[in-house]
Amino acid sequence: MKHIFIIENMSCEHCANAIKTELASFAISCEINLERKSVSVERDGNIVTTARRAIVELGYKIL
Repeated sequence: MKHIFIIENMSCEHCANAIKTELASFAISCEINLERKSVSVERDGNIVTTARRAIVELGYKIL
């Protein structure tokens, strides 16, 4: 299952790397687009709740 999150306050490579590192522990793939402020994650099963929690715990706001 693939899901795309829009991250309001993701503004630099440091932000992108922090999110990607956190999601890599459970996602099959994680693609980040800084220009669009989007994070696309894929995993078997439901990833939405797990990914959302991980992103928010890092201090980012999901739109």
